[in-house]
Amino acid sequence: LRKGLFLAHLERRREAIAVFEGVITRFAGARDQRSRNHLALPMFHIGVEHGRLGEYAEAIKSYDRVIDQFSSATESDLLDAVARSMLNKGGNLSHLGRKIDSIAVYRELGARFGDSPAENLRETAAKATVNISVDLSALGRREEAIAVCDEVISKFGAATEIAIQAQVARAMFQRGAMLAALERNDEAVAAYTAVVQRFATVDNPVIQEEVGRAMVNKAVRLGKLGRDVEAIALYDEIVAANVNSEEPAKRERAIRAMVNKAASLGALKRDDDAIAALDAACARFAASPEPPIQAEVARALVNKGKRLDRLGRKTEATRSFQEVLSRFAAAKHPAIQKQVEEARTLMR
Repeated sequence: LRKGLFLAHLERRREAIAVFEGVITRFAGARDQRSRNHLALPMFHIGVEHGRLGEYAEAIKSYDRVIDQFSSATESDLLDAVARSMLNKGGNLSHLGRKIDSIAVYRELGARFGDSPAENLRETAAKATVNISVDLSALGRREEAIAVCDEVISKFGAATEIAIQAQVARAMFQRGAMLAALERNDEAVAAYTAVVQRFATVDNPVIQEEVGRAMVNKAVRLGKLGRDVEAIALYDEIVAANVNSEEPAKRERAIRAMVNKAASLGALKRDDDAIAALDAACARFAASPEPPIQAEVARALVNKGKRLDRLGRKTEATRSFQEVLSRFAAAKHPAIQKQVEEARTLMR
């Protein structure tokens, strides 16, 4: 089993699957708990590797092997394998566009393990329930998605375990996102504020990611409400907290805030300040190698070009669009290519 996990870590996924299958063959028919674990875990990891290869139907088959063979188990390790297999099965069904089926699997998982005395099983159940909201949103059923988030918050909100609290934070953020998608901006601002107020001081990276996302999205919604002065102040707070971080996700948050701040400055007719903010974002992150950050650099250049064009500064606008093409035309990342295509369109 360890050999298979090591091969998976090296991204030698076909070899890992072969090793896991060998483990299953060796322990087939075993009845003692240790040997049964040696069956369940490789079945589970075969599903993981097929999923990473984009072979979602094959992954589902592997997860079904675990679920079918061990659903009646009472051993904690086997129940954990069953719960995680159900969770991942739902995720793979969702990848295949079978969101109604994925929701059904998540519901079954939540009903079975949501009240378990075991923290890991309750965490998996909470995670599955939040995933229901995500899939409902993808189906355009946002009111139902909000109700599911409320269900998670009500059921798990009083939990003291940090892993379960992370799912509560995720549900609270998702609730804000659904309200924002419905243009219920005042409610969205309140929802994002609740995430920050409740979890800002919790020392957990998963929870802090939700806090950071909530702050950015709150600022966006403040802008939508015309509360641009508040939005700018919040963007400045986000930049100060993240711009010098060693974590790429936090630096990405900082540049996104800098680019978004320019829009609020523009809304206040502070065009020179808006252009300066975009220039600062490009200068600060020009050398960052991470594709999501480079996508924000490209977005800054496109937005600068559009603002210059609206000001009648056509030559400077064209120069900004051309810089996008010269720097990013060969990039493969979808978010970068989106900006490249917009720059091309605006130059026509």
